[in-house]
Amino acid sequence: MKQFLIVGLGTVGQHLCMEFSKLKCETLVLDRSAEAVEENLKYATSAKVADCTVGGVLESLNVSDFDATFVCVGGDLRASLEITSRLKELGARRIFASATDDIQDKFLRKVGADFIIYPERDVTRRLAVSESSDRIFDYIKLTDEYAIYEITPEKSWIGKSIKSINFRVKYNLNVLGYKKSDGIFRATVSPDYIIKEDEHLMVMGKDEDVKKLASK
Repeated sequence: MKQFLIVGLGTVGQHLCMEFSKLKCETLVLDRSAEAVEENLKYATSAKVADCTVGGVLESLNVSDFDATFVCVGGDLRASLEITSRLKELGARRIFASATDDIQDKFLRKVGADFIIYPERDVTRRLAVSESSDRIFDYIKLTDEYAIYEITPEKSWIGKSIKSINFRVKYNLNVLGYKKSDGIFRATVSPDYIIKEDEHLMVMGKDEDVKKLASK
């Protein structure tokens, strides 16, 4: 069972705590607010009221024992930098830190953050992408250029196999799976799979290629 340390119980920290609870992972959560800690006791394995900018607090936790640590105090840049830096010095394995802009991103990476979380930017980006096209329902960003998209099939594809459409060559995209209207999802499909009307395709490729296809 994986173990995680969550510092800060704002919106991001609370949601992480709830989701890890659903996945049966162990979490230790820390926050300066006794009220926030009490509210999340039902989700966390253990919780403490503590100011992690104070010397000795993080040192007492054996942070290297956790599979990953999440610094969710993006609203307080100074505290976020201090905590991230101290976690790095103490040997934390993987440090995720929340940020609100590129300046915070830059400084957090300099002091030791391995990954940056942009909760507001990521949500608004997904909304903008999905709402900008009637054919795109969702997407998962992989890199600056590549993503996985959930798209509706063209009418001309219905009843044909992925191979007969020559999908990869024609559209420069890979079909990873499909999602049916009842929510059933299949993560892998063969080239001989016949595309059906009541499903969405999960395709991976460059943003520009997906947007070109979706604009038809």
